[in-house]
Amino acid sequence: MNTRQDIGTKIKLRRQALKLSQEELAELTNVARQTVSSWERNFFTPKGHSLAALAKALKTSIDFFMEEDVIEIDPERPAAPTPSEWTAPPTLELSRIAQVYDHARWYAAITPPHVRA
Repeated sequence: MNTRQDIGTKIKLRRQALKLSQEELAELTNVARQTVSSWERNFFTPKGHSLAALAKALKTSIDFFMEEDVIEIDPERPAAPTPSEWTAPPTLELSRIAQVYDHARWYAAITPPHVRA
C-alpha cells in the first residue's frame, strides 16, 4: 500500500501490520491505551523516550516517523533496517540534520511546557 501519511497514520498502519492491538502496543511502550489512541488520531505526538519505545515496539526507526515521503507498509519486513543490518555506519546529510533540528525548535516553540513531558 503506497500513500502519503502523517505520524498517526504511520503508527496505526504499522501496528495493524504487526497485528498488535492498541492495548498491546501500550504495554510495549509503557503508556496507557488512550495515549496510543491519541497518537494515532494525531491529538498528541510521541516524544523522547516514548518515540524511541514506539520505534522499538513497531520494529522500525525513529526516522520512519519523521519521513514525509510516500512509504510502503509491509508487515513481513521492518519499515527500516535495524542496526544489525547496516552495512556501513549510518550518516545523515547536513540538510536532514538541519531539518530535524528545525522541527525540534518549532515543536518547542509551539508546545506549552506542561505538555512537553
